[in-house]
Amino acid sequence: MNDNCAKDYIDAKAEALKVSQDSLRVELDERFRAIVGEFRAEMHTNTADVIKWMVGLTISSLAIFISFMALMLNNVNVTLNAALKAAAAASPTVQQPAAPIIIQMPPYPPAAPKP
Repeated sequence: MNDNCAKDYIDAKAEALKVSQDSLRVELDERFRAIVGEFRAEMHTNTADVIKWMVGLTISSLAIFISFMALMLNNVNVTLNAALKAAAAASPTVQQPAAPIIIQMPPYPPAAPKP
């Protein structure tokens, strides 16, 4: 083979390889964009689902907390009323307060005159 023929052969192979690489790059780019588009749509759906679940969980937790607190306060109120009624039944008379205690201190001796 002569040099011109080999050069033309190599140039033709290089050009064919370049065209092949360009078409492969375009095809991969299209596939990647399609995959990214699908991924974004799926992420949007998942984000909406997570927000929906978090709002539902917050509302249900708040409802359970308020119900529990109402039940506990009602129970405390009933127990406290029963205890007050029992205490009132145990001591029907009201005791008079005792007379105040007065402590009387002796007077101090007069101060000595200064010389």
